[in-house]
Amino acid sequence: MIRKQKSTDLLKLTPSLEIGYSDIGKGNSTLLFVHGLGSTKEIWLRNTQSIAKTSRCICIDLPGYGQSSTVDLDYTLPYYAQVILACIAKLALKKVTLIGHSMGAQIAIMAALKKPRLFEKLVLISPSGFESFSSNEKEWLRKIYHADFLKMLSVEQFSNSIQSNFLNFTEQDMKFKKDYQKIYQSHDFPRYCHTLSFNVNSMLNEEVLDQLSELRMPVLILFGQQDQMIPNRFLHPQLSTLQIARSGQEKIKNSQLKMIPDAGHFVHWEQADEVNQSIIDFQN
Repeated sequence: MIRKQKSTDLLKLTPSLEIGYSDIGKGNSTLLFVHGLGSTKEIWLRNTQSIAKTSRCICIDLPGYGQSSTVDLDYTLPYYAQVILACIAKLALKKVTLIGHSMGAQIAIMAALKKPRLFEKLVLISPSGFESFSSNEKEWLRKIYHADFLKMLSVEQFSNSIQSNFLNFTEQDMKFKKDYQKIYQSHDFPRYCHTLSFNVNSMLNEEVLDQLSELRMPVLILFGQQDQMIPNRFLHPQLSTLQIARSGQEKIKNSQLKMIPDAGHFVHWEQADEVNQSIIDFQN
């Protein structure tokens, strides 16, 4: 029997920090899902309803996103990793498989390196952190994602940016574009731009590529074959997604890589059935 999903529960970690999360399903294992840059826990809806038939599924909104608090902090990846560990402690979770998408996967790697005994397995979906950048390339990316630059974008430019995450953007995916439009039109948009800027700076500053060899738990890596975000198409047009995926996977001793066809960066949304089955098989 699947535990009915509430729209949002709130987990109070400190007097000023509450984490929005959903919690459904039950089983011998617990899966904790971490979203990526600019996203929320809603991106996992096509995954948890299926996987919750055999496992407990918990999805969180990172601070600064969704229903979680927007405290006045620099939103760095090490801070987010600490939040993940605090959620696990607060919820008294055991036998955790940590699942992250894009930036969330880089956060998951950092949390797993910090407290490896907390995690049975790790699932990295379209992970950031596998692609390396030179100092000049990092500076270019920082300028592109500077808060002042993001605030200058038109609503069309900002909302259209979500489409690059998909191979085939359909009417069913318009929800994400409408969500971006709502953010743009809200009073919270300037703060949101600062959150994105802090996140990208931290993704570039807190590299994990050289630490991947320290991961000891089983790791499943999933990429969409037509990912248009990794590698960066402007900075690394000579590289393929498969090359980036293999460069990271080869550093992790106990790992497996699966390239999923007909999918972009949001592979877990576009090809949810195949991703879900891959995760379920990985759990068994």
